Amino acid sequence: MNQIDIPVFKAQLLDELRSELDTQTEASTSVIELDKRRPRRHRSAILKVAAAAVVLAGAGAITTGGSNDSPTFALTESADSIITVTWDDGFTDGAALAQSLRDAGVDINVNFLSASPSMIGNLQSIAPTDSDVLATGFTYDNNAMVIDTSQVTGEYRIDIGIASDDPWELTGSAFDHDEVLDGLPCAVPAPMQASDIAPLIADRGLDVVWILNRVVDAPPEIGERGDDQVGPFNPFTLAGGIVDSAPAGLVLYAMSFEPGSVEITVLAEGESPDKVPELTESPSVACTPERAARWNQ
Repeated sequence: MNQIDIPVFKAQLLDELRSELDTQTEASTSVIELDKRRPRRHRSAILKVAAAAVVLAGAGAITTGGSNDSPTFALTESADSIITVTWDDGFTDGAALAQSLRDAGVDINVNFLSASPSMIGNLQSIAPTDSDVLATGFTYDNNAMVIDTSQVTGEYRIDIGIASDDPWELTGSAFDHDEVLDGLPCAVPAPMQASDIAPLIADRGLDVVWILNRVVDAPPEIGERGDDQVGPFNPFTLAGGIVDSAPAGLVLYAMSFEPGSVEITVLAEGESPDKVPELTESPSVACTPERAARWNQ
């Protein structure tokens, strides 16, 4: 493998990984976490892995894909069985990365998902091919992955978001940076009401689908909380459907599944959001005058 200098932006990311060691000391674990930012029809159990970050002191050979000035990915191997991988938003050469990882002793297939703007480059999940195997030894966050090869056995698949003209399989909140409603929470009072945002959206040329929900008892098949259940048991859920125009109520979340369209889910007026907190998105964005100005009229 070629010995090269780590590009500046990759070095900055590695510095961030090093700093994590001071605050994370627990061994790798695996949990199932529900991606709550997706509407119900797109929700699925996604394996998210929490692990201690590692110091890359004494890092060995570095493999890159792309040019040395701006590689689409960089793979670093250290002397203590640690592999660190970083990639650009424009990364699409999954075969090259998979081969580099196999050469380093980790059997991973790289899969790409069409992604909305804020999710391009994000590593969405790591899953073992064998359902009886836990994905221990992995740490990941957006455009970076750290692998402790001493803990990794079997074959895995990773899903990474890429830019695509196809309908998006991986979507962030429509209020996120670069998404279709970027900055809208900066221009309206919190908590956002559908009536507050409807006039601002009306002249944007968007295909808007309004979904109105009410709180109902959870389906009987959910049952009571079991000893092996991940997360708190909630006896309530949402039920509803598409309505013709902006309804009265609290904006729960907004998603865009293709350019020029957005689905906005609203909790009906009079319903308590406290019963379904895990389904309620409270947009938290770093508001700036520039972001708010996009919506001020």
